[in-house]
Amino acid sequence: MTRRKSNVDKIIYKPISEDTTRVSSMRTGEFDLISNIPPDQVDVLSGTDGVTVDSKPGTTISWMALQSGQGKPFADKNVRLALTHAIDRKLIVESILGSGSPAYWPVMEGVTGYDKDLESKYNQYDPELAKKLLKESSYKGEEIYFMAIDGKVPRTKEVLQAVMSMMTEAGFNVKLEIMEGATFVTKRSAGDYDIAFSNVFYNNGSPWRHMITHWLSDFCNTQLENPEITSLLTEARQTIDRSKQDELLKQAFSLMMEDGGRMCYFINLDTINAYSNKLSGVKLYNDTIIDLSRVMKN
Repeated sequence: MTRRKSNVDKIIYKPISEDTTRVSSMRTGEFDLISNIPPDQVDVLSGTDGVTVDSKPGTTISWMALQSGQGKPFADKNVRLALTHAIDRKLIVESILGSGSPAYWPVMEGVTGYDKDLESKYNQYDPELAKKLLKESSYKGEEIYFMAIDGKVPRTKEVLQAVMSMMTEAGFNVKLEIMEGATFVTKRSAGDYDIAFSNVFYNNGSPWRHMITHWLSDFCNTQLENPEITSLLTEARQTIDRSKQDELLKQAFSLMMEDGGRMCYFINLDTINAYSNKLSGVKLYNDTIIDLSRVMKN
């Protein structure tokens, strides 16, 4: 079957970080397509004539890197585990975001290494266990420096303030700072933080972008090493047997969760885009990729 060629000669990309500006421009017809729509704007756009909203479970996961160098609070496994049990991910998803799903495992459904049964064993919200683990740890109330870039999740400030409140309830002493990207990257590279909040997307159902950058390499300078995890990931990366790779990844991910790991996984984000009904041939994928190679303007 012959595929139609696009009748579009030029595509103009205009980066606009302000959510309300993107949404209002879509509603007025200034834009033909926008991405990264906050969940609380879906109803607004869905009620706009001539606009189609496409929302689906995404492959972007948000996480918190834990600086675990010598003398740091998160060098203690019990402190790492206390953090992950202190966070009510479900409450944040339902009451603040209104979109996405809690993340209790390093990858989500559809990505190699996902296991629903194993996921349910780890990171579940248990505030009493969080308090117990923290009391049994070496943590003595030192200030936890929690840094983030705005926009990594919708309603970043509200989400992270909720996390900070939950951590405080568990017994942590937290200082939260939301900053611009260049400062964040510089501080993260230097290991000048306790918690660094960010996210990553898995393209084509593969976890390797994240595993190579943040586990086989310590891109966030967490200073936490686990040779057994490294060995399992290295073996998985080298095998061409998909079933074996999947099993090795599950073993590595289980160790990450049991150890508290370099990362505290947090929320699986939905992928939400909107486009004008004047367009056809738009292909939207859940890993944030937008294929406009066959787009037609009617």
